[in-house]
Amino acid sequence: MFSGRNKEKEKIMTRGIKMIELGSEVKDIVTGLKGIATGRTIWSNGCVRYAVQGKVDKDGKVPDLYWVDEEDIVEIKKPVKKLLKEKMGGPRPNPQRNVDPQR
Repeated sequence: MFSGRNKEKEKIMTRGIKMIELGSEVKDIVTGLKGIATGRTIWSNGCVRYAVQGKVDKDGKVPDLYWVDEEDIVEIKKPVKKLLKEKMGGPRPNPQRNVDPQR
């Protein structure tokens, strides 16, 4: 996640707590809900939370995304597919403005 001199920053941000790989199947040990870890946030107060997307139900409905504290989540299974490492999108050239018409 971090490289070079940012290693110290990584220690502070992760606080020595587990780091769940995004795309992993996870379980909330408080509620028992299972799903796929799709996001990770680090709040200014040090709280680390994971976004968990549940599986589609029998009726084909996608459940709402829910957030779980890092301390309450366990990894059940590593991701099947690795997330893309190359950057998608990013900087683009500035748009050119047309010359104003002369009156």
